[in-house]
Amino acid sequence: MARSEILLDRNPEDLSERVLFLIKCSEREAQAISYRCDGFFEWSGLSDLTPQDLGKAPQEERKSANREQAEEWLLERLSEGPVMVQKIMEDASKQDPPIKERMLRVLKKDLGIESIRITEGNNGNGDGYGD
Repeated sequence: MARSEILLDRNPEDLSERVLFLIKCSEREAQAISYRCDGFFEWSGLSDLTPQDLGKAPQEERKSANREQAEEWLLERLSEGPVMVQKIMEDASKQDPPIKERMLRVLKKDLGIESIRITEGNNGNGDGYGD
């Protein structure tokens, strides 16, 4: 079964023109096409623009960039020692973009971060992330 993902946006160099990108296609790669719709529809032809030209990377690239950003944040957050899980979750939700609990669980597993039981200190008892 063929599958595809399409992105439609304005041409940044000509705002009256729209560009249609076939971002993901299981059959083959395709070139972008452009059109105008000023009261009537008119094909403008093939376009050399890419989603990156519009500042919009395909979803897989965005996911990868978000994961990298989340990974850097988590490693930095743990660089000074163990942190309470609740504090990690709270701080992660305040990031831009917010880091979801599911992403933290995936990173924890992929990076080999272990949860430890914290029994001393000002934070009291509870689980924390640590190296």
